[in-house]
Amino acid sequence: MCKEFSTAVRSLFQSQLAMHAPHFAPGKVVPQFAWPGERAFSWAPSATKRCWVSVIPSSKGYNEFSIEIGWSSFGRYPELQSRPSIAATEQASDVFHLPEFMCNLASVGKAPAFWRVAPTLNSPAADPLLAEAQAVLARYSKQEAVVTATPLVTSAMQALLQYGLPFLVEYAA
Repeated sequence: MCKEFSTAVRSLFQSQLAMHAPHFAPGKVVPQFAWPGERAFSWAPSATKRCWVSVIPSSKGYNEFSIEIGWSSFGRYPELQSRPSIAATEQASDVFHLPEFMCNLASVGKAPAFWRVAPTLNSPAADPLLAEAQAVLARYSKQEAVVTATPLVTSAMQALLQYGLPFLVEYAA
């Protein structure tokens, strides 16, 4: 992932989350249980429960990111051996008994598994696959990165508000 794009995604996500869900604050991840470059935000609905929202850059270096949500009933960042959790989320009751859990936002709603830079209409590549590869590997200036990341982060935030936060509120209740 282009450094400028990654920086723009994290900054935009944090500001939009603060605007739409101010009860989530930046949280500290445990490096051995987090993805490289992951930024996590937490909300403590009770003394022991802590809900988490993470924005995770591509591990392959692409200009894309994913969103994971979850919780820990130990009041900490989830210390899971498998991320995202392998438990099915078809019914919330299937996972709410788990003491710690993290899943991709797509697991709880009709959201994409990741948000990726799309090729532009004026791409010089004739082959659609080559155009897509060029888009996800492109380098951006700081301004270009913000312009490119803004609609992706806005879409991710809409999915989080529609599917992810209601799922976490249901868990917290």
